[in-house]
Amino acid sequence: MSGEPLHGSRVLVTGVRGHVGWGVARALLDAGVHVIAVTRAAASADGIRASLDHRPQLQVQVQVQVADLSDPDAAFALRQRVADAGPVDHVVASLGSGWQ
Repeated sequence: MSGEPLHGSRVLVTGVRGHVGWGVARALLDAGVHVIAVTRAAASADGIRASLDHRPQLQVQVQVQVADLSDPDAAFALRQRVADAGPVDHVVASLGSGWQ
């Protein structure tokens, strides 16, 4: 897997509570990518972490962050928390439900 172009990078994935965002996050983890998974539902954060943190032998990290990205202050706070842990190489914006 180390020949994969994203292997070892850090990718922020939003909307991981939904099927598309969760599936993208899991595929990235399977490819050796460190994932920062963002959900707006604090109650589901532990379940998301448990469902994604399934392959410790790949030595990838999954970090779950809770933020309602429709709130500019929450988005800025997320940006600060994530930046403090190091650079993000890519972003997958899997948002959509709840938009009016």
